[in-house]
Amino acid sequence: MTIRGFVPGKTGWVEVVTGCMFSGKTEEVIRRAKRALIARQQVIAFKHANDSGRYDLVQLASHCGERLMATPVDSVAQMDARVTQDVVVIVIDEAQFFCMELIEFLNQHRRAGRRIIISGLNKDFAGNPFPGPMPAVLAIADDISVQTAICTECGEPAGYSQRLTSSQATIEVGKSDRYAARCLIHWSPNVVPMVVTT
Repeated sequence: MTIRGFVPGKTGWVEVVTGCMFSGKTEEVIRRAKRALIARQQVIAFKHANDSGRYDLVQLASHCGERLMATPVDSVAQMDARVTQDVVVIVIDEAQFFCMELIEFLNQHRRAGRRIIISGLNKDFAGNPFPGPMPAVLAIADDISVQTAICTECGEPAGYSQRLTSSQATIEVGKSDRYAARCLIHWSPNVVPMVVTT
């Protein structure tokens, strides 16, 4: 992907890859980061510590196995402390886990001329805008890519994350053991108990 008008140190840029679970958000972010590395740009990647147990502790890891070294952090302040002067590209995976301070972080580093590549869910399991920074991240983004998954019921494009457990918590980290991608027809905002086969 060509970033329109991006010149390191001159024009900052915030690009967001969003969509439901299993739509390839992390895979796309990794692809973009690797292209920046090929261009010999200094890249730093972050993942929220909440997400560290899903696939890997110190790497961004997509559901299909793509990986990129990343620093797990608990807060925006921890990210900011690790961005050195030579960093050109900042990668943030699973941005929905961060607090509203993320918006000032993005604006600060965009003003400094950095390219920021972000992934995050646009909707929660109930189909509502994901609480926290994601609606504001989408509002200030210079470029947004909305990814779709494949509905596990019919094979059509899917834009919803179907929770398969009885939990009502907004944030419940999980993989295909707790979520499935669904199209609008097969998605239900009501919790669907997980079916266990023996």
